Amino acid sequence: MPEFIKYLRRESLLYFFAGTLAAVVAGVVSWPLFLYALDAYDSIIPIRESEAFGMVVATGSLSLVVFLVLFIRSCRKKPSAEEVARQVETANPELRDLLNCAVELQEKSRNGQLSFMEDRVVRLTESKAREIAWSNGTRPKSLFWTALAAGFAIGGVLSAWGLDTSPLQKTFASFSDEPGLTIFTTKTVAAEQIQYPATHEFSRGTDVSIFADVTRGHRGEKNAFIEFKDVFKCYRNGKIRC
Repeated sequence: MPEFIKYLRRESLLYFFAGTLAAVVAGVVSWPLFLYALDAYDSIIPIRESEAFGMVVATGSLSLVVFLVLFIRSCRKKPSAEEVARQVETANPELRDLLNCAVELQEKSRNGQLSFMEDRVVRLTESKAREIAWSNGTRPKSLFWTALAAGFAIGGVLSAWGLDTSPLQKTFASFSDEPGLTIFTTKTVAAEQIQYPATHEFSRGTDVSIFADVTRGHRGEKNAFIEFKDVFKCYRNGKIRC
């Protein structure tokens, strides 16, 4: 394989690599953005702990979709050797279409023998392969690589901050064995305060105290609600008594 074809394929792969890396950065940055959007939704309509894991996975899936869309786009836009040759020719006008002709003749040589002049063009291009500025007109500029590095850094910082968001905290809590709310009852007038489970049955007319211990709050607040038929009461900050 001629040397100039190897160079052209290398530049094509580098272009594809840059596009793939950009897709990865987009996925890394979009993940915390989707997570913060979910956190904003949770601040308006609180998500149950049992539902948090599924919704967090959904936000991660959206980030994966962003990556896949851009990755597929990068695959489809990967330039062929002929397209790279045209870009190199545009950036190196002194070649005077020599590289384009050599690429076309190289393809033609696979199906038959080249004439003397055609073979001479290929050999001349091969001799100048190491002198051509291949990076001109094909490789991304330094600003592109700087933007990628900044994107990785921003995505990493936002992801680290996102660990404290309510949906993630609820997801972690859903895997723990500790309940977020414990309810127990006692006889109000009893000399010895014995705690009973919430399902314990008392005799009719017994004065009963109901307690709720909120072990995990929502955004710094610990709220609990107890409803008796048509009566609805709310007590804040930890323990409640009705």
